[in-house]
Order: sequence, then C-alpha cells, then structure tokens
Amino acid sequence: MVLAEHQNYYPDITFVHVDNEHIKFAVDFKTTYRLPNYPEFCNGFTLGSHGEYFVNRESSKNIQFPYGQYQGHFCLGIIYNRHTEDGVDETHTYRFEELHSISSVIKDFRFFVAEKWKIASDKSGSGNTANIGSINKITDIVSGRGMFSDLGE
Repeated sequence: MVLAEHQNYYPDITFVHVDNEHIKFAVDFKTTYRLPNYPEFCNGFTLGSHGEYFVNRESSKNIQFPYGQYQGHFCLGIIYNRHTEDGVDETHTYRFEELHSISSVIKDFRFFVAEKWKIASDKSGSGNTANIGSINKITDIVSGRGMFSDLGE
C-alpha cells in the first residue's frame, strides 16, 4: 500500500501487488451529501481531471504513478446527510469532559465502492475546474449504473 506523497496527488492510496510491482490499483476517497429536498440524490463527486490523465497517460503530474500504470481506478465513497440543528454554535469550545455532548454535523452514512468510470457523468465535477463529475442518483451510484456503464471502460 502506497499513500499519496502530497495532499493534491491522485490517488489517495495505491495498492501494489506484493510479487509484481506492475500490478497497481488506485483507490480515491470521495464524500458527498444527500440533497435535503431530494434524498434519493446527492450533490455528486469530483472524480478527477479529464485533461492530463486521459490525454497523456504516462504523465506524472499530481499523480503517485502515471495513470496508465493502474489496472483499475476505484472510489471508496461515503454519502451522508448534513445535520443542521438550530442553535448549533460551531465556534463553541468544549472541554474534554464534554466530548459526548458535541452534536455531529453529519449522519446516516452510506458507504460504497465503485470503479470510477461506472459512476462518471458527462458533466464536470465542479464549476471552475476541468474535472469529471459523477452521476448523482444514489441507487445508481451504489449499483455502478453511470451513463457509461453499458459502454464499458
């Protein structure tokens, strides 16, 4: 297991086969929240750059190993509800003895693992960068039924 050398490197973890260093799998942690008015949908994920990684698969820019050296690219995802409670003061300082009384700001976690291409959409992941976005219907994310899932990687 190789952890990313820098905070902005892809992926978060690389798994390298013990007996064959050419076998590598990328695992990226992704989190997002359910939409309060549409709980079957989430805000979506940013899955990675569609510039450098796909154009030049041997590039080492902001990546642990060149993209083309990985046999698979996976998301370990967490979808949650944001807990918005009236009267919560994020600036309040607690003593250690009060730890149990701190209200959580997130709840109702749903964990999943999916290959990135299976949950990709044709939309960007954020408005100001060249990133691949995910689909946002939760049942489709968990089942790996993105817009390209029938076409193959």
